[in-house]
Amino acid sequence: MLRMLKAIRALRGMTQEDLARRAGVSRQLIASIEAGRHQDPRLSTLMRIADALDLNVEDLIRLMRDLERRYGRDGEGEAR
Repeated sequence: MLRMLKAIRALRGMTQEDLARRAGVSRQLIASIEAGRHQDPRLSTLMRIADALDLNVEDLIRLMRDLERRYGRDGEGEAR
């Protein structure tokens, strides 16, 4: 589900660096989450990322779930 962060970030017109700067985390962390290597970020990290995307954490999680259902785990599949 966290891999959907890339799609949400892209919809906002942000680079990994933009998101990392706004969230106060490293670009490497954003890249790791998007690649699926960081499976269990802290709630505080998700809250910071959500805030940087102008979302609350509940909406961020809901949006990631919806995108995963629609496009698959990697975000590369066809819409269902």
